[in-house]
Amino acid sequence: MKKAVLVLTTVATLMSCAPEVVVVEQDEQVEPTEESRFTGDYELYRIMTIAPQAGELISDIRFDCPSTWIFQAEFNLRTYIYQPRGEDCEFKYQSNIFYTTPEDDVIVVGGATIFKVTRQGDNAILTNTNTPSDTQREYFLRKIN
Repeated sequence: MKKAVLVLTTVATLMSCAPEVVVVEQDEQVEPTEESRFTGDYELYRIMTIAPQAGELISDIRFDCPSTWIFQAEFNLRTYIYQPRGEDCEFKYQSNIFYTTPEDDVIVVGGATIFKVTRQGDNAILTNTNTPSDTQREYFLRKIN
């Protein structure tokens, strides 16, 4: 009987020293997803290329049929390209590419092309600098919708 009491006492002591297992039930929660810092529907109506060091204008292209650039909150840039057809603009093709906004006023398209964003009211200018060739290209976007 002494053995039984000793065994029961030992088991009770060991159980009181065992780590307590706590089961926590969590409600299903969806983590908030990051959204783009630059969104909206724009028309690309002008591309200007300059050589900043030389102070030269290389080209200034204005489009009679502006393409549409749609920056979606899910980091998808959808572009619709149009071409002139007589007096009208005809749809040519559509493309989709991912982009990121690693900081305010910076867009990285396709993981490689970095643009600085300059806002002008609802409109924007996206500037890409190519240091080795000393060129700077500005994409002029007009807000639509």
